[in-house]
Amino acid sequence: LWLQPETIDSATQVLRDAGLNPNQPMVAMSPGAAWSTKQWPIARFINLAEQLLSQGVQVVISGGPDEATLCNLIVGAVPEVAFIPAPIPLWAGIISHCTAMVANDSGPMHIARALQVPTLALFGSTNPHQFDFSEHAAISTNAPCSPCHFYGRSFCPRVHFRCMKDLSLDAAWTALLPLLNADKKPTAFG
Repeated sequence: LWLQPETIDSATQVLRDAGLNPNQPMVAMSPGAAWSTKQWPIARFINLAEQLLSQGVQVVISGGPDEATLCNLIVGAVPEVAFIPAPIPLWAGIISHCTAMVANDSGPMHIARALQVPTLALFGSTNPHQFDFSEHAAISTNAPCSPCHFYGRSFCPRVHFRCMKDLSLDAAWTALLPLLNADKKPTAFG
């Protein structure tokens, strides 16, 4: 994926206007997905944002109009998180400034990977083995019913949604930590 220079410049300014420093460690989060069955519980995104902030990492989130409620729940719980509603090209520019990305199986996950931003992808009903995660990370549970479909499902056939509910904060942090340390920008996390 190649971004126009003016898109990157606009993203830089939007980040600064939101009180973020584009030259400091920053993680983008995308809590939404086309289907709720592909969404990690919002409480886990909140917990992960708190953990990142406690390590001195800035957090920026975004989503489409249908995902604003999810983003606002995160900001309501963790006001230090910046919510920047942005169209896809600008969101891509914002992601390009980030140390890493955390996303559900969604379009922003693919954008971050295409931009070569280290990405932690959270999978439930979708089979993650269809994608190459070299230089990235993907986590899923060992639920016997997961993945239940190659492309995921719009509903949980067993109604328990264990594939996403069982993805723990510890598993996400363990998978994210090497991505933070592998960043192009000089950072150190521990």
